[in-house]
Amino acid sequence: MDIKKSWKVPKIDFDETAAIQALNRGEATKEQQEKVLKCIIEKMCGYNDEQFNPESSRFTDYHLGRRSVASLLLKEIAIDLVKLSEKRRSQ
Repeated sequence: MDIKKSWKVPKIDFDETAAIQALNRGEATKEQQEKVLKCIIEKMCGYNDEQFNPESSRFTDYHLGRRSVASLLLKEIAIDLVKLSEKRRSQ
């Protein structure tokens, strides 16, 4: 692993940038919304990448911090809204 490159955000392509901007304007199509989530989770947060850096615990910490954002997003995506709604009503 090239330690000098391990902290840099990967290249975001034109379609991903356009999708992010459309999402920000509230105009993203279903496909663009999916593209944005995939870009954030996989590219920006490096969710599927190796987090450990044997040369630097600081880089490992940095990678784990990025990954935690993706973990939180995936957790919210996976929540069963029916069960959550029922739980809220019963409180």
